[in-house]
Amino acid sequence: MVQLNKLFIIFSFSFIIFNKAYSQTGERFYITNDTIIIEKPIVISLKNIDGMFLISEDDLKKDLDVVKLMKKDKLYLFNNDVYRFLSLKELNKKPRYSECLFEESYTYSDKINIKKLNSKILKFRIGLIKIDYYNEKTLTVDKGKTIFDNKNHLYYCKILFPLCE
Repeated sequence: MVQLNKLFIIFSFSFIIFNKAYSQTGERFYITNDTIIIEKPIVISLKNIDGMFLISEDDLKKDLDVVKLMKKDKLYLFNNDVYRFLSLKELNKKPRYSECLFEESYTYSDKINIKKLNSKILKFRIGLIKIDYYNEKTLTVDKGKTIFDNKNHLYYCKILFPLCE
C-alpha cells in the first residue's frame, strides 16, 4: 500500500509538472510538437463570420456543412500566426515560424471564401485552443460572430498553423 501511495504521489507530481511545462496562456491554448499532413489544403472563411478554417479541397467538395465537418475531424480552426495566441513571456521560449502567404483568393459559393496556400505547404503544427480564447483573439468589430454557440465556449478545438519552408 505504501508503494502504491508513493507511485500515486510521483504520478500526480509528474502530471502537474508536465501540464505546466507544456501549457501556454493560462491553459487556454497549447501548441504541440505534433504535425498533420493535409493533401490539397485550402483555407476557408464564411461570409459575415469571423475565423478561418483549414480543410482538404476534396473534403469541401463532398460537404459544405462546416460544423459537421469539424465534428468529423475534417475541418480545423486555422491561423497563420501562432504568436497571436502566446503571451509575451512565452514568445521568448518558442522557435520562430515564418508566416505563410496565400497564393490566391476566390469566392467558392455565396457563403464561402477560399484562400489557397502555397502548394508546397502540406504540413501543419497542431494546437489546442479553448473556444472562448479563440473568439477573444479573432472576433472583429465588423463581424463579431462565430460558428460556435455559447454552450461550447469551454471546449478545446484543434487549431492548425502552417509550417512554411
